[in-house]
Amino acid sequence: MGEYGFCRGILALAIVALLITPGVVAETPQVISVDSTVADTSWPATQPTGDAYSDLGYAETSQDWSLDTTTVAQNDQDAYWMAAEEPGSENIAQVEEAGSGSGLSIDVTLDWASKYMFRGFDVYDDSGAWQPSVEVGLWDTGITLGWWASYASSDRNQVLFYDYADEAKGEGPTIIGSTSRRDLDEHDYYAYYNCSPVDGVDMELGWIYYDFIHLDSYSDYHEPYGVITLSCLPLSPYFGAYYGFPKHDSVGGEGWNTTIGVSHSAELCQSFCGQGPMTLDLAADVWYNGGQYNVDTGWSHATFGGSLGIPLSEKLSFSPGVYYQLSMEDTINPEDEWWTVMSLSYSW
Repeated sequence: MGEYGFCRGILALAIVALLITPGVVAETPQVISVDSTVADTSWPATQPTGDAYSDLGYAETSQDWSLDTTTVAQNDQDAYWMAAEEPGSENIAQVEEAGSGSGLSIDVTLDWASKYMFRGFDVYDDSGAWQPSVEVGLWDTGITLGWWASYASSDRNQVLFYDYADEAKGEGPTIIGSTSRRDLDEHDYYAYYNCSPVDGVDMELGWIYYDFIHLDSYSDYHEPYGVITLSCLPLSPYFGAYYGFPKHDSVGGEGWNTTIGVSHSAELCQSFCGQGPMTLDLAADVWYNGGQYNVDTGWSHATFGGSLGIPLSEKLSFSPGVYYQLSMEDTINPEDEWWTVMSLSYSW
């Protein structure tokens, strides 16, 4: 045969061995998506039995390319770390961003407040309140839908004020009704949109519907609002404008409330639960009432406060806070106020 013929024979045997050896075929896998439910049609419809393709992530006894997702998931993990370590790449952050999908975000919170303070008013007159809330963020739209409620936590039947007849007859005024703490149980429904029109400027536009569930609808209020925050500046100063009007015009009390404030958040030491750093959140603002709620027009009050965010787990957090109000308008509140808030929040 000669030396040339012997070499050709050896080459032919090597090619045959490559074609019939399963292990060699398995070393050139095709990229497969973990979420794929249909096999790539460029591959043969049926495959040999046994474990010839187990390294690819296919079931060992499959005749139709059934996915062994555990093995494929492991292969994806290997790709994750390879991409993270590749020189010149943007590291893990880009890999995580590419693999993550956007969806609904849900936050459920339960607050207990020693007083229900709202726009300067001590609504329950020194009674505490349970205040649950739920917020749902709609994917990446910037739109959030929410529900918030408040229930007096003590002496719920205590009368807060009486209603009198316009023209009382006799020796004294005629009482025609009364309002208790329970009557002021409140459900608020709201929606808002967040955006950043330019870097360092954040905007929130929203609408709130105030529903006093034990009173007739004449007590309900609408309130569109807008808040602009200059996050590019120290202390993130913000300006907010709220325009409230009753569901029925005959009730009155339509008007503006505006506020100017600052806020600051700082990370502190590691949480004692080992779930990340605690955060200290501080804020201060001053309010101007333009006649809303049938009160005198003017600077109504200023508030100062802070809370400590304590992560208890990856999704659960606890935040105690303390606040002070400097009252400026007696028709809203003749007293300065101190109160505390304990907040438990779960997010997913």
